[in-house]
Amino acid sequence: MHSFRTLIIMAAAALALVSCGGGGSATGAGPSEEVRTLLRTVPSDALAIAVRRSCTEAVSLLDTSAALRSLGYGGLEDSPAVISWTFDGKLSPVLAVDAGRTQARSEAARAVAELAGSHGLHAEWYAADSLVGRHAVLVLTGSDALMTAVGRHISEGRSIMDADGFGAAVSYASQSKDFTILRNSGAR
Repeated sequence: MHSFRTLIIMAAAALALVSCGGGGSATGAGPSEEVRTLLRTVPSDALAIAVRRSCTEAVSLLDTSAALRSLGYGGLEDSPAVISWTFDGKLSPVLAVDAGRTQARSEAARAVAELAGSHGLHAEWYAADSLVGRHAVLVLTGSDALMTAVGRHISEGRSIMDADGFGAAVSYASQSKDFTILRNSGAR
C-alpha cells in the first residue's frame, strides 16, 4: 500500500516537473558515467526509476518502514544512486549505489552488503570493470526474485536502457542531477 502511495506521489511530482519544464529537446551530453553504470543494473521491466545525487536522497523516497531505508550506508551516503520499482507480485524497490573505483568506497559497499542480510535484504556487489566502463555498484533489494533478475540482466548485458524511448528520456531528464522516469508498462 505504501509503495503504491509513493508511486502516485512520484507520478504527481513528475507531472508537475514536466508541466513546468517547458518544451525543447535534450541538448546535454546525457547522463554521467556513474548514472549510466547504475541504470545498467535496472531490469528492463522496471516501472519507475529515480536517479538521485546521493544514496540518502534515493532511500528517502521509500516508505519509512522499508528495510532499505533503515539500513546504514556509511561511506556510501553521498554516492549517486538509482532506485527502481518493479512488479514481482507487488511493487518492490531495487537500490543501486555507485561504489566508485576507490578501495575505500568498495570496502564501504562490502560492509553495507554484509549488514543487509540482518535487515532481510539481498545484496550483490559488482566490481568495477574498466573494459566496459563500469564503476563498482552495490545492489540491494528485499526481493530474491528481483535480485536474480538484476543478476541475469547484468550478465546478459540487458537493462532498462534497452527499453523503447528510455534512452531519449534519460538524455532529456539527465539535464537535472535528480530525476524520475515513470513508465506505463514493463518489458514485453
